[in-house]
Amino acid sequence: MKAKEPAQDLLDKKTDLAKQKADVEVQMTAKESERDSKLILIGNLVHDSVPRSNDEVRSLNSLNSLIFFLFLLLVDLLLFCLFRQITKSFELGRKARNLSRARTFCRMIRYWTG
Repeated sequence: MKAKEPAQDLLDKKTDLAKQKADVEVQMTAKESERDSKLILIGNLVHDSVPRSNDEVRSLNSLNSLIFFLFLLLVDLLLFCLFRQITKSFELGRKARNLSRARTFCRMIRYWTG
């Protein structure tokens, strides 16, 4: 185009492109919101080389604590039976059981506190 020639066809193209741009921006906003709503549903997938979080370590520690506690209860039961067999009197057996449970409780407290 040369100077002072009418540019009406270019102005019409510009207005059409501006309308298309506005329509595409509206569609883009709708698609972005749809994408974001679906991204929330995807879980956090991490590689095996990523260290575990404190919650996972805590749950394993609580499982280990439970196993240790059950082991101490088993030891308590065995000690109670052993002391009961050694002592002929019920009173001495009861004292031995209480002593064994107190020791088990102290061991548990030491293990959990650490």
